[in-house]
Amino acid sequence: METVYNSTPSWLLGLLVVFSLAAAATFGLFLWRHSELSSLREQAIALEDKSHALEKEVTELERVPPILDGLIQDRRGKITDLGDNEKVNIADVDRLVTQNASTLKSNEDAQAKELATYLDLMKQAPERRKELGVEEVREYASERDNDEQRRQMRDEIEKVSVVIEQMKKKGRGENTKLDDRIEELEARVRQLTQEQDLASREFKSDGQIVASQAADGFVVINRGHRQNLRNGTKFIVFNKRGGRTIQKGDIQVIAVEESISTARVLVEKDKNDPLIVGDHLQNPIYDADKVKHFAIRGDFTSYSKEEIGEFIKDSGGAVDPDITIRTDYLVAGGRADKSLEQATKLGVSILSEDQLLSFVRLRPKFSSVAEWQYIKKACVEHRTFALAGTFTQADAGLIKQYITSHGGKTTGSVAAGIEAVVVGDNAEKEMSQARKLGITVIDQGQFSHLTKENVKE
Repeated sequence: METVYNSTPSWLLGLLVVFSLAAAATFGLFLWRHSELSSLREQAIALEDKSHALEKEVTELERVPPILDGLIQDRRGKITDLGDNEKVNIADVDRLVTQNASTLKSNEDAQAKELATYLDLMKQAPERRKELGVEEVREYASERDNDEQRRQMRDEIEKVSVVIEQMKKKGRGENTKLDDRIEELEARVRQLTQEQDLASREFKSDGQIVASQAADGFVVINRGHRQNLRNGTKFIVFNKRGGRTIQKGDIQVIAVEESISTARVLVEKDKNDPLIVGDHLQNPIYDADKVKHFAIRGDFTSYSKEEIGEFIKDSGGAVDPDITIRTDYLVAGGRADKSLEQATKLGVSILSEDQLLSFVRLRPKFSSVAEWQYIKKACVEHRTFALAGTFTQADAGLIKQYITSHGGKTTGSVAAGIEAVVVGDNAEKEMSQARKLGITVIDQGQFSHLTKENVKE
């Protein structure tokens, strides 16, 4: 079967071509228009942004004129002030010029006067120089005469100085002899005064010895806590024979009980007249029934007034600020003449510093604080101490107890390796041996304050 093909009409093809061209042109126009609109829209946005920026600038610029107006006003004010200042400165310059002109004229007049004076002096200068030369010659001659006189006077002064020095040496020698003699006489007067006072004083018995081991250095007395006795109190031991008071020695209380106490024998004046039962005790400060009152006046050599007052209080006495009828004793030092006269009028007994110290309980007064610290340190380091001699000022047992309670050790012999030796009386041999070995020697007085109560402190 034969196929028949029908051809497309040419008008239709032409029409299609026209439509195609028209569509392409329309699309191209659309694209151009769209791009133009986009460009315009972007330009509009940019213009709007620029418009906003310009509006801000306008706002900022609107603020500037008032500020500029203020600055202009300030500048105008300053210009006005500068103008006024310039007028004032011109006036000041004119015034200064006028003043300078008058001053300049005055200076010129003064210079003219000075010049005239100078010319006059220059005319007078030759005559004045001649007068000065004559005066210099006269002064030179006078100075030469004075030098000769001074030389003669120096020679005379040297001679007189030699004589004076010889007289001074002679006077110093005589003064030294006189001072030594005065001290000797004063010491003798004090000794005689104390002996007379002690001998003439009526001793009142403040207790008795009820048991005696004087050979061992201890006694027991019939006073204790009931009688207000304090540890460390000292007593004179006495007795009466043939109407006379015999002093036999001194003791110091070392242990106080209810109604009796133990005392250490400090001094026994006569070994053939030992301390025995029935001997009496006396201490002007101690009183079992009342407190003794003391007044302190004058200058003292061993202790201050405050320390003496503390000693009296520690021993049970009281210190009065003034000397009155209730004062029992006046402790008088040097330069206490008025107080001595007042005490004599009131019938107050008088004690010297040494007499008082023989009755009171002294607080420890070390010969050297460094030495006491050395002893403590050596004990803490467990060093060994030797005890030698007879202990009369301190208790040997208390010394041993103190050393051992603080960590130290004790021995009875002096040998190499020990720290120190504590010496009492009659220990010359041990002291010599200690010095040869280079061992420290400590006097028993360093421990004289020890009691059973404070031995472990």
